[in-house]
Amino acid sequence: MLVWLVFDSSHDLGFGHISRLVALGQFLDSKDIEYCFHVEESIPKRVIDFIQRNKLNIRCTCSGWPKLIVTDTYNTETIGKLSLLAGAPILAFTDELTPTFGADAIIEVSPISASKSYPSGIPVLKFQDSPLLRDEIVSYGEVVRKLDVERKKWLVTLGGVDDLVYRNFLEQLKVTLDHQELNITVASGSSAVGTLANSLGFKWLNHALDVSAICDNFDVAVTGAGVTAWELAYLRLPGFVIGVVGNQDFQLDYLIKHKIRLGARLAEQEFQSNLRVLVAMNHKYSEIIRPIDGRSRVYEFMESLL
Repeated sequence: MLVWLVFDSSHDLGFGHISRLVALGQFLDSKDIEYCFHVEESIPKRVIDFIQRNKLNIRCTCSGWPKLIVTDTYNTETIGKLSLLAGAPILAFTDELTPTFGADAIIEVSPISASKSYPSGIPVLKFQDSPLLRDEIVSYGEVVRKLDVERKKWLVTLGGVDDLVYRNFLEQLKVTLDHQELNITVASGSSAVGTLANSLGFKWLNHALDVSAICDNFDVAVTGAGVTAWELAYLRLPGFVIGVVGNQDFQLDYLIKHKIRLGARLAEQEFQSNLRVLVAMNHKYSEIIRPIDGRSRVYEFMESLL
């Protein structure tokens, strides 16, 4: 059986989409099932590096047509093109914003509000606190780590958000800390964000970090409310999430309500006071509820389609 894993790195920002497909690719590989990454446009180097870092082959080596196509993209034209091209069933990984018209089956890969509707009559696998986790996450989750009890080494990484949004958060964080002796490192590929971080007395890393590097070098991680939030919840690393864009609002509320990750929304009027509480709540970080790896559920669902 051949499975195509389809994304559009020119259309979809951040690593959430490709991270989920990498997790599935690793699981298929463990089952000796042939897979192949397919994209709408050329793949950026940062995505190639990410896939290779996760020990998967980025080069197309498949022959013939797939038995199943798995898509994870916001590009509304992708499913239509693939349906005409390959004629195989299309399984769409879906979050709050993913288009689903034309999909033959759907897997929810993050919390989704009950108001989201799907095409009538197609099978849907609901989320159930089971994100798709890469091998790195699952294996590293078994490592026992000793954290600094005072938790002074913090990482801030908000993903591919606008520089002005990053600036807003970092400036508010600086005010909130108010001379607390915390060692803050900001991970961002933006030189503008890096310059601001340095001016505020923070360190700057101009590249993303592997999860193992985060867990080995930091005591607390502040992230966006996307895939990384679920990964760090699985690893039980202390920290909290910041909702920085509107499409993260539902997931942020879900994480907080279900005690998976603490957090706050940057745009809310009470953000400064909420941030102050989050910074002070070290003792609460150990109370997070651990999600489960959803790859087995996804694989069983795929088998049922075929």
